[in-house]
Amino acid sequence: MWKHRLQWGVLCLVLFISGAFYLQSDHEFALTQRTMSEVSEGIQQNEKATPFSLKTMDGEIIHLQDFTDEKVFLFFFTTWCHICAQQWEQLEIAQKEGILDDTKVIAINLTKAERSKRDILSYAESLPISDDLVILLDSEGEVQDLYQVYGIPTGLFIDKDGVIDKRFHELVTVEKMIEEDFFTR
Repeated sequence: MWKHRLQWGVLCLVLFISGAFYLQSDHEFALTQRTMSEVSEGIQQNEKATPFSLKTMDGEIIHLQDFTDEKVFLFFFTTWCHICAQQWEQLEIAQKEGILDDTKVIAINLTKAERSKRDILSYAESLPISDDLVILLDSEGEVQDLYQVYGIPTGLFIDKDGVIDKRFHELVTVEKMIEEDFFTR
């Protein structure tokens, strides 16, 4: 009788441990379950994007939460970053090819790293991307610190549920955008 209980106990333990390992895996179903069950906010992949509020160049306050139910490409940049300039070119191509049709581009300028606000204004006027672009100013570096942006460009794909789908610390080319299923979902 005790052997029978021991066998059941071992079987239950093995199933429990197997399930725990599975839920920690990168299997698509496990990732979906974690995303649906974990509502903790954060700054990494599969975490709900931490909310923030910043001003536009016109002084209007924009909240990340304003874009609930929209896919967002959050992009941290400076005017003097050469790779950031290449990112704008990639965004222009992606926009022309329709890749960004269902995605809101929100660009956050790391204003503390700039020489003057005038530089940002003239830079923004020269951007090749449409008027639908939202440029926010992180004047005090609060969002930079909150999202732990240590290098630029840094980009995040945030899905319609506000969950970070992917975090990039590099140029996101059109080819990478096409490879990501984020833009086709």
